[in-house]
Amino acid sequence: MGWVRFRRSWGVALVCVLAVAGGRQASAMSCGELRLMTASGVIGPLQSYVASARCGEEKSVDNGTKLTWHGLESSSTNFSFWMDVVGKASWDRKTGLATEQLKITGDATGQRVAKGICNQDPFLKDPPGGAATCHQVSAQYKSSAGPIYEWFTQPSFFLARTISLGEAQALSQQKGSSPPHPAPAPPPPHPMPHSLSSPSGSRVWEGEDLFKDKKVELAGGKLGVQSMQGFGPDWSGNAQLLWGEGSVGAVLDLSVDVKTAGYYRVRLALTRGPDFGVFQAEVDGKKSSQKFDGYSPRVTRVEALDLGTFSLSPGPRYVSLMIIGKNSRSTGYLVGIDRVTLTPAPAPAKPGEMKRLKQPGPSRP
Repeated sequence: MGWVRFRRSWGVALVCVLAVAGGRQASAMSCGELRLMTASGVIGPLQSYVASARCGEEKSVDNGTKLTWHGLESSSTNFSFWMDVVGKASWDRKTGLATEQLKITGDATGQRVAKGICNQDPFLKDPPGGAATCHQVSAQYKSSAGPIYEWFTQPSFFLARTISLGEAQALSQQKGSSPPHPAPAPPPPHPMPHSLSSPSGSRVWEGEDLFKDKKVELAGGKLGVQSMQGFGPDWSGNAQLLWGEGSVGAVLDLSVDVKTAGYYRVRLALTRGPDFGVFQAEVDGKKSSQKFDGYSPRVTRVEALDLGTFSLSPGPRYVSLMIIGKNSRSTGYLVGIDRVTLTPAPAPAKPGEMKRLKQPGPSRP
């Protein structure tokens, strides 16, 4: 049997009722036992998943009644249909192309391919930046045996909004951090500090270490560590602290320990991308004049956002970020922090203060 093709524009919707195409009545078939087996590139330029599900239907068909020696008797016949579905799905952040390939086995056997253009990952329940909207969706089904159900030919994704972002990220990071044949690394002689010092006296905190050490406080959204290996070598430690599901007014406090009182220049290494927001910063309660627009058509790293020079006393001090909006071209409010750097600095000049120049002495005859 050849390929059956359908096409239309659509908004993502979860398939609930699966009907037999061409039948007089719709047969209620349910799908369950959905399992995400692998995920890669989440959240990255190309997000990919492999998932499985089992779909089934059990029904009783009334054969009618007939007159017998014992009176009227009715009879029915029980039917059951079962099939296993294994799907490979991917979404290209740059082009917006979403692709889904299904292999169907059991009482119905065949292959299904669906494609469309989406502004977000259509397979995630909770994609950063909001629910996906897709258009130019097409579906093809090639049957090998068994009935052709209506959902086989509908222009939609079978796995639409079925995958949890948290689970997908965890599997993606696990896959990225486990090469096929890793070489065992010797343990360091001493525990590695989570803040590094340079000869200039600068101290550096990795964003992912602040999260692991619980040096963060959040009011709005969710935090997690994101592997950045898929975006290139620019991110220190190949990871960042990702702040997602935030909105305007959400605040993230990063706690850094200051050893000696003095003036410090505070810088952030950050990430830009197509679904990143705009934030305003404060250091130890003092507002920075800098606002950071995280939008970029592709995922890139910003080496140093200079928040300014601040007087800090010893102890834990907060670098605070507040989401204040987003670029009109951005699809979300993500914030990515690679590292925080504090560098000793001279006291800034007071308002109105001018440096005095040494006046030249009288010339000798």
